[in-house]
Amino acid sequence: MGGYFSPILRVGKIAYYLIAVVFILLLLFTCFKRETPRLNLTYIILFAIGIVGSMFMAMIYHDQSFLSTAISQRALYFLACFFVWWKIGLTEDELFPMLRVLTIITLVVFGLSLFEPQWFLSQSAIEQFAKRPENSTDVLCFMPGYVYVVLYFFYLLQTIPDSFTKRDLAIAIAILGMFFVYQNRSTLMYLSIITLYFFIKNRSNIGQQGRALIVLSVVLIVLLASSFISNVTTSLLNETQEQLNDEGYNRRIALQFYVFDYNEGSIARSLFGNGQPALDTDYLDEMIEGNEEGAYWSDLGFVGDWFLFGIIPIVAILIMAIKVFRYPYPPYLKYLFASFLLVPTIHTFSGNNMHVFYFSLVMYLVCLNEYELEYNDGFMTDAEAIEPQNIILQDA
Repeated sequence: MGGYFSPILRVGKIAYYLIAVVFILLLLFTCFKRETPRLNLTYIILFAIGIVGSMFMAMIYHDQSFLSTAISQRALYFLACFFVWWKIGLTEDELFPMLRVLTIITLVVFGLSLFEPQWFLSQSAIEQFAKRPENSTDVLCFMPGYVYVVLYFFYLLQTIPDSFTKRDLAIAIAILGMFFVYQNRSTLMYLSIITLYFFIKNRSNIGQQGRALIVLSVVLIVLLASSFISNVTTSLLNETQEQLNDEGYNRRIALQFYVFDYNEGSIARSLFGNGQPALDTDYLDEMIEGNEEGAYWSDLGFVGDWFLFGIIPIVAILIMAIKVFRYPYPPYLKYLFASFLLVPTIHTFSGNNMHVFYFSLVMYLVCLNEYELEYNDGFMTDAEAIEPQNIILQDA
């Protein structure tokens, strides 16, 4: 769940896995009196091929046993949640109210953590934060499940033209404010671009009252927090300029190490990846050496996923993106995949349990809407796609 319960349920990682696995198995083997859509399994199959293929690469090129790789990549097995959503016949009308609740929880927890970080963060993290430079604008915060917040934000953008409410506007502004305070430049970049595109495209649909309310909200925010906004913006711009001019910038080092140096001359590893490194292996030692030089595959998002699991899962993502942009899929999916393409280095399907769980949901939503389009003979218009609908799940 991306850390929603970690401050409360302070249990070990093994317990987290066991709880999740038991929950998944219970759902998969429970009888639901509900018909399920006939989904396209191509994407999940491509992911499985890429993951299994990378395990053979780890065995052949890194002398890492199949079992060791299978254990080290255990987080990836949460992709099986795709079948849970399928089993229970999850609909968008059921999903997004839940995501609204999770978003509100995230916003509340984020706000509390700014003032009482010891409630959510370790003492070592607090002590490390205290050593930051005096002119730093960084904040110490806890932001659980932020990927779900982004997905819900895109859904809010989708619903605003047809059902504009003050509550939705307040949540959307709060989400943007949270990410601005958090100061992740890549996230701010794609959120800003997509939000600007949305307002330009839908300015006539929002209406005069809606536009006036948005302008008034922005003016009030600028007046009340102009000093903080100015300081953060200046700090982010200066940091960006410094890193672009710094040859020792971690992301630049990681690109050089994982994209150009490590697989040099190996076509097989470039195509099928290297596999997930396991404990007590030379392969992991090589990765640790790269980390000591500032090269972390986690800094590269989908590029890091390609290094580990090869090109096939990336091809699956590209196929989904092409379909989402080509056909009348709901706008929230178009915004989501636009964010993938705008900043591929911060999105990942393998970063941790939360990202894998989240990506299983993304794949399901793509397949679910693909089924709806086929069920409607592919003639669903953009206007119809905007309004989420319950699916009539019945045999053809």
